[in-house]
Amino acid sequence: MTLDEARALTHGYFQEAFYRHAARESLPADVDPLLHFLTVGWRLGLDPGPAFDVAFYLEANPDVASAGLNPLLHFVRFGYWEQRAPTRTPAEPPLAPNAGQVQFARLLCSAYFDEAYYRAQDPDLTPTDGNAFRHFLIRGWREGFDPGPKFDVHAYLTAYGDVAASNQNPLLHFVRYGEQEGRVARPPTDLWSRELDRAWAERAPATRSPQPFAPETLDPATLAELIRQSGAGQGDLVLAFSHDDYAESTGGVQNVVGDEQRAAAASGRPYLHISPMPDVLRLAENVDPSRAIVQLRLDGTKRGTLAVAGLATALRLVRAADRHVQPIVHHLAGFAPEHVSDLIAAAASRPPIVWVHDFFTLCESHALMRNNVAYCGGPPVDAMGCAICAYGPARAGHVERLRSFFERCNPDVLAPSASALDTWRGMGYAHRSGGVVPLARLQFDAERAGRASHPLRVAHLGGRSLMKGWAVFDRLMERHADDPRYEFYQLGWRDGPRAAAGLRAVDVDTRAHGRSAMIHAVRDHAIDVVVCWSACAETFCFTAHEALAGGAFVIARRDAGNVWPAVRDNAPEQGLVLETDAELFALFEGDALPELIARPRRFGELVPGCGSIDWLDAHG
Repeated sequence: MTLDEARALTHGYFQEAFYRHAARESLPADVDPLLHFLTVGWRLGLDPGPAFDVAFYLEANPDVASAGLNPLLHFVRFGYWEQRAPTRTPAEPPLAPNAGQVQFARLLCSAYFDEAYYRAQDPDLTPTDGNAFRHFLIRGWREGFDPGPKFDVHAYLTAYGDVAASNQNPLLHFVRYGEQEGRVARPPTDLWSRELDRAWAERAPATRSPQPFAPETLDPATLAELIRQSGAGQGDLVLAFSHDDYAESTGGVQNVVGDEQRAAAASGRPYLHISPMPDVLRLAENVDPSRAIVQLRLDGTKRGTLAVAGLATALRLVRAADRHVQPIVHHLAGFAPEHVSDLIAAAASRPPIVWVHDFFTLCESHALMRNNVAYCGGPPVDAMGCAICAYGPARAGHVERLRSFFERCNPDVLAPSASALDTWRGMGYAHRSGGVVPLARLQFDAERAGRASHPLRVAHLGGRSLMKGWAVFDRLMERHADDPRYEFYQLGWRDGPRAAAGLRAVDVDTRAHGRSAMIHAVRDHAIDVVVCWSACAETFCFTAHEALAGGAFVIARRDAGNVWPAVRDNAPEQGLVLETDAELFALFEGDALPELIARPRRFGELVPGCGSIDWLDAHG
């Protein structure tokens, strides 16, 4: 940087007369005062003018101090736009950005600012000083104007609540930090728009209709007698709650409940499963328990419906017959947590177990995806991120009800991974103990050399879901549409957004072809690499386990919950962890991938666990 450029950047902050007086004992007569400040004066603690306090800025910004940067140059180039204060008592109003600052910012953002595009967004847009970029820096982004076709202001602020909360220009944040962190400048429009629309539409007050009435088909005495006659044996009655009928729906939780029911039968425990009517992905209202109807399945057989009040009566009859009850809560969606805790109390039961299959107990957004498009990690309910999220208005009440539930029940909390348990514990709910019980285990039975032929077969496992990383995989395909080194596959269902040209889509239906269908598909199509790039924090991630069992090399995103731990703990030589989208794209641009996947690979099966039964057997 030349001295003239520095003078333009610091205009308004460096005042020569002020500085000459402050530096009168150390400033030689023949040395330019600005040069002296830039090289010597700031290190002596001298201020350049009344609008900037050197000592305060270094104290308030240890990142600047530790890097040994000139504090004023850092402020005028970056700190000003990041809302960092220049003095302990900033001037009111703050100094407007000078021409040097605007020019420097323009250079930073040159790849994303298109003046013709910017002006075309509003025919009446006529910046008073004629500088369209300056208008964008100060006002335009706040008014929703995009700087050009490559950057979406609204999407960036919606996806990244930390940026919105910081009140800084989103494009400057992106070029300074976001791009290196793998944040998305302009998301795939159809996928993001669909998820954003769904988030807000489903949370609209009109969709929160009261629970409809459903008839009872059982009575308490009949249910108690069915439990007494249960063929499973005389062990504890398992009282299991989940958000839908596990035998009639598909999904990870449903598989776990089904495995648990069969394990309970094998160990002589009757298994009464309770699901809400209707099955909605939010907490039910705390209505009169005689009006809240649940559906019952005993030892795998559907038995009918009963009001919560009647179920409580049946459980008291079971208790009177000296049958102990073990409550297991797999999911609370569709239930009033007050009803569930009442049922647990009515059974005078063993300490209840509550599962963290997802993070519904922390927020209605069960994957902690702000507006369904960006992982938020479950911040405090009064965080800025919640204020801009469709799930935010209901979250305080949701958390309050769940906090009361955990305080009343004081359960043993089980999670399928350590990362899931740690995230859940961040909310500080009461619980008796916490434990990790994997939902399945990998059992390897063969090892083969990695494929050395080309092109490499690269796959996404599962549906075209933004949450599961489809948007990044789609961008990867677009970047290599004409690259003869790769062939791209999707193994799963094809619903969702249009895919990039050249994708080989393969339907995989575990319900029709068995729980190992995905593993067999990975093997049958000789998949070399699976990109497991979930945008959320996976609590277990079956697809990562299935990819390993199928013999694929797994590329995982580090901040995706249990994805990388699953690879690291089972087959570390068969995977690679990366931090950002940029690192992923660089890997495929380079030539290191063939050597990585040439390592020997193991093949095997994924053996389901027994859910809570494993934990109960281990803990008495």
